[in-house]
Amino acid sequence: MAQTDQCNVHDVVQSLSDSIQQKLVKPSETKFVTLLEKTREDLHTRSTTTEQQVYQRLDQLAGKVEQIEKTQKRMGILCLTLSAAVVASIIIQMI
Repeated sequence: MAQTDQCNVHDVVQSLSDSIQQKLVKPSETKFVTLLEKTREDLHTRSTTTEQQVYQRLDQLAGKVEQIEKTQKRMGILCLTLSAAVVASIIIQMI
């Protein structure tokens, strides 16, 4: 009889364990895995978007630097022209 009671208790414990596993553990595990996958996708999307924004900003800055360099060259030419005009004016006044 004690053997039968032990088997019944063991069966009940096993049944309870299986029930807990199916009703609590597996759904929680599934939710966790789903949440983890969504988080990974979100992080990947954010990092990709951020990387694209960084490259776009770098391209914009490169364009601005190029524009500044062109302006700098024009200003240099203008300064040389003005200097030549001043020197020519001084020479003309001396003659």
